[in-house]
Amino acid sequence: MLGGECPSASAVKKAGAAPRGTDAARAKMEAARKHMEARIREEQGHEGPSWNSFRDTEKVDGRRPVVCVAGLASGSLEARYEGSDDHEVTYCSIKALATQPKRTLDSLALRLSEGKLRDGRVVPCTADPPGVEHRPVHGTAGISSLNPGELVGVDVWKGFINAFHDRVNVHAYNYDWRRWGDQVYIEEMEDDFKFAVEESVTIAGGQKATLVGHSMGASVILYMLSVLGDHWVKEHVSEVVLVAPAHVGSPCMLPNLAHGVVHPTSTGHFHCTIPENTLLGHLDTGMGDLCGSWACMAAEMPTMVGGASPYPPDHVFAVTPDKSYTLSDLGQFLEDAATQLQGRDLPAKLWPGIQEVYSKIKAPTVSTHILYGDKIDTISKVVYGSSDVTAPCIETSSERGDGTITAPAIERLAATWIEQGADVNLVKCPEEVSHKNLIIDTSTIQYVQDLVDVISV
Repeated sequence: MLGGECPSASAVKKAGAAPRGTDAARAKMEAARKHMEARIREEQGHEGPSWNSFRDTEKVDGRRPVVCVAGLASGSLEARYEGSDDHEVTYCSIKALATQPKRTLDSLALRLSEGKLRDGRVVPCTADPPGVEHRPVHGTAGISSLNPGELVGVDVWKGFINAFHDRVNVHAYNYDWRRWGDQVYIEEMEDDFKFAVEESVTIAGGQKATLVGHSMGASVILYMLSVLGDHWVKEHVSEVVLVAPAHVGSPCMLPNLAHGVVHPTSTGHFHCTIPENTLLGHLDTGMGDLCGSWACMAAEMPTMVGGASPYPPDHVFAVTPDKSYTLSDLGQFLEDAATQLQGRDLPAKLWPGIQEVYSKIKAPTVSTHILYGDKIDTISKVVYGSSDVTAPCIETSSERGDGTITAPAIERLAATWIEQGADVNLVKCPEEVSHKNLIIDTSTIQYVQDLVDVISV
């Protein structure tokens, strides 16, 4: 049972699979259903079961603020379909994916469009499919689990939030992670991020916010602080905590982006960007095309950060029989993928803008704590059997990391920032913890508790 409060997915499945003529099984299933319905009725405003609610965490005047920013595929999304006034969870609703999988997956795909930046430039950007409009689920509910309101939750930040919600004001900056890497959307995000942090500081009576970013959320925080400026940062932010940060990019994104997130290598060595405990993570057909439409997949490719390279200049990320791709060649890698497989043109079109976004990132002017893993073999290079980089790779090389981000890249960029005079603290996770789980690991929670002077109960 989840927290001792609701039946597990396996229990529900077993109950549903019982023969119709079995009175005991029917009674057991009915009892489970009544229990679920009773818990839902307990929720004020019909916001879902208490263990997986749409409720934001309580905010108390005068409490210190902690603002959380989730990463790729780690925030819940909801859509309003044409002809409806209501929004319904699409990512990652078990119900929607089980009952209307094609409609749900089609709605999550992005299409290439054009938009205008503040400086007047017209650039490639992304848009939802016609007839659907997505937005992130609001508040901590949007990152606590991926399917708020449903009986069996797909938890993400829940363990972190639960450890802090009664001691500090836990806020979430929610955004459509699919579109990170789209310059037009990122400009829209700037005002939203600024407001979210300023509001958290106001509720706290002027106490500055601790910003906590996980994975791609670290990139979001670093970019926003860089463009909002040092004066604003010093007025509103006390410190920054980057957990398993993806601002250095990930070599595993090359096979993930080009081929898909389910079987990107023929060796079975792969990283799945979709949390493996979701139904979406088990859907193979069409996943490559779906994820290839997301700007964030290209935005998580290795790239220069603020003019500094997280990787040695001669580091080779991918090899084909006739070509080697280093950091400066990754734009060509995306062009080659677009040529070889229909539906991969969006990443190549967005790549120049992504490089421009990351060129603006610099070390925060406040104390920055980088919590990372270095005990898991992590893809650093892929080898293809032909010139087709959209086929599964046949060989991989690894470095120490967290299974997604290589530790040497984090350490190399941090060293550059420290040389530039930034206050950066590198903290290795003491145990072997995966990229996804580092945000809820006890070592992370304890470290952040010590930072914000919260005594662990």
